[in-house]
Amino acid sequence: MKKTESDNKQIKNDAGRHVATCMCVYVALLCVARCVMTLLKMGYGISVAVPLIVALLFAVVETVAVTMLWLRTATLHPDRLTNFHTAATAGRMLGALIVMFVAYLFVGRDGMLPYIGWLLLYYFAALILHSVFFSRENKKLYSDKN
Repeated sequence: MKKTESDNKQIKNDAGRHVATCMCVYVALLCVARCVMTLLKMGYGISVAVPLIVALLFAVVETVAVTMLWLRTATLHPDRLTNFHTAATAGRMLGALIVMFVAYLFVGRDGMLPYIGWLLLYYFAALILHSVFFSRENKKLYSDKN
């Protein structure tokens, strides 16, 4: 089945909507984290702010990169989307491990707990958001073929 311009336009709109949704969720998580820290009187010092910002940046970069790659794959090679989802999951895990390793190099073993905690929060948020988006888009793409 040949893709039309309107199909490609719809895929681009869906990708843009996905990035916007993810950014809203990430900012909401940031606000919730700030409120919880305020309620628990934890403060918002450099030991908490830097790991939170690193995790947020990881999630934003990962979301934009995976969505751009998905957009390219969905428009040019929709038959390879299953392989893409596997590779995207592996890439997300590898990216998180690299971020944790770099954090370990900079802060050492004693300062790793905030990095791991915030990174896990944003990692699972990205995982859930991407899974929902990809499953919904796959249903659309494969239902159009039938």
